[in-house]
Amino acid sequence: MEQNGKYTPQSLRVAIFIQAFLIIAVFAYFSILQSIPPNVIISMDGNYRDTITVILSVFGMITFVTGYFSPRLLRPRRSAVRFNLPDTQICFFIQLVQAGSFEAIAVYGLIMGILNISLGIVLVFFAISIIGLFLTFPTRAKWDKMMTKFKPPSGSQIE
Repeated sequence: MEQNGKYTPQSLRVAIFIQAFLIIAVFAYFSILQSIPPNVIISMDGNYRDTITVILSVFGMITFVTGYFSPRLLRPRRSAVRFNLPDTQICFFIQLVQAGSFEAIAVYGLIMGILNISLGIVLVFFAISIIGLFLTFPTRAKWDKMMTKFKPPSGSQIE
């Protein structure tokens, strides 16, 4: 149980496990993409391929920004206190949003690869995903910083 903003090491361990699993998943996506025979890859005309590339690139940018700024976007407000969300749960949710956002970028890259979009563009998506997952990898220092940064508003109590 949590007391006065202290976190249980288990929530951090679970966050580390999830993040590590997602990093492995990104490498698995790339391996799967490389093992698909050329006759299975979907071929399309240039206009359609360009449209899909632009759409997935925009989704990728939005997803990246959401993942990067999620600690600020999901900062606890009075509602978190009203529902008695403990600090560790808030930090865990933020960590999941970040990890999921960066992993989604790899999924966009996988889709582009299956649709036979340029390997260079696909590699950029995988690289951004891996970099984002490593930069946001949960450590005790980052967790402690997040815990102190996202204290409930003054004058409120979490039991």
